Amino acid sequence: APRQPEVIPQPVAPRQPEVTPATIVEDFGKAASREMALNNARMRLQQGGEEYWGELFLALQNLLFRPEPELRPGSSEPYVEAMLSLPEPFVELLRKRLTPVLLKKLTAKRPPTVPRSEVQSFAELFAVLVKHRVVAVHGALTTMQMLLKKPDNRLAAILMATNTVRVCEGSLFVNEQAALDSLRNDLMQVPEP
Repeated sequence: APRQPEVIPQPVAPRQPEVTPATIVEDFGKAASREMALNNARMRLQQGGEEYWGELFLALQNLLFRPEPELRPGSSEPYVEAMLSLPEPFVELLRKRLTPVLLKKLTAKRPPTVPRSEVQSFAELFAVLVKHRVVAVHGALTTMQMLLKKPDNRLAAILMATNTVRVCEGSLFVNEQAALDSLRNDLMQVPEP
């Protein structure tokens, strides 16, 4: 019988993970893959425009606003910085759409006994938005002052203030001394829980 040629199995290239808006946004938070994720986002935005940006924004929301605080990123800054490095029309969309969603989370009524972890990542995101001037400093101080006066929002206001001072390192407040002093006075008058 004629001899059959031996079939040698060919190596299979490792399958590349599918690139989705969610994987791009997740990679914004990883220093090693951030640049590639940004390139992927820019390329897809050129093709899909505002519709694709909406998918990226939804993925960002799903990550930053997860219901379980322990599943939210430790810091929102790499994600915000990545989104802010996209072409200008998309940065403006971020400014218009992220702040209202965040403020809704921060102004939700919570009992004074709610665990800090419920609000901490939202307060940190607020501070990052102030640092990158997505939220105006004066508006941020006014918002914190307003929330501080409401017992159901007091924890959010205190965490927003402490995170903003920590993240911004005071440099943004140079021209806002009167508003900062007013916020400080209001903080000093907060009753102990």
